[in-house]
Amino acid sequence: MRRVIWVSAALCILVVACDSTTRPSEVANKPQSEFVAPRGAATSPSGRYIAYLHSGRLRVSDGHSVVIKISLPVGPPGGLNQAVDRFAWSPLADVLAVAPASNDKAPGLWIVSPDGAAHLVSRTSYETSFAWSPNGARLLYTQVGGPPHLCCSGYPDEVQLADLSSGRIQSLTVQLSGSGFDLIRIDRWWPDGSGFDYWLDPHRATWDSWVQAVASGLPEPSPSGESVVKVGCSLDGHCQSTVSS
Repeated sequence: MRRVIWVSAALCILVVACDSTTRPSEVANKPQSEFVAPRGAATSPSGRYIAYLHSGRLRVSDGHSVVIKISLPVGPPGGLNQAVDRFAWSPLADVLAVAPASNDKAPGLWIVSPDGAAHLVSRTSYETSFAWSPNGARLLYTQVGGPPHLCCSGYPDEVQLADLSSGRIQSLTVQLSGSGFDLIRIDRWWPDGSGFDYWLDPHRATWDSWVQAVASGLPEPSPSGESVVKVGCSLDGHCQSTVSS
């Protein structure tokens, strides 16, 4: 009973904290025997829902007869953005963090509930990685730095922290190489939530392989290469290189 109450509270917090727009989602009804979870599917914390990508679209199923095709709302003169690159369930609640495909229709990071309601966390440049905090209250994410038309040239990736209860977005201080081309990929939160590890690629040498994997629906490869290092940073900005790839 306590778990059910907590999940409901978490959903209320998310709706209040984020700009939200709810649009109708496509619902497909299929017999239970026809549903087979595809590769890369992820089950929600409660076990009630399964999320997966199909032809670049995010779908959420109850594992039986209902499949919801998720679309992210976009203000006029646009429409609905249907393409999604990445998603991840909250560790504690049945809600998803979703990053749209790399276009300018619905840039940013979104929270999506299983019924298709989408709530904008941050409308920024293209998100390259993100991770839920262990308690599900915050989202850590990286974004391409600088103006979109100047990205990857003198503008290293930036790391942001979103507090989902207050809606506050905080830019975090991290260790950079000084090259101006730094690609940052979040690896994991520390178990106590006080910091995180990330991969630092000074020359963006791993960018193409990452883009190809995402576009093909394959698991994101861990950055590797002679100059790639893993860095650990506390949320207050104390960083230290830990190990080379």
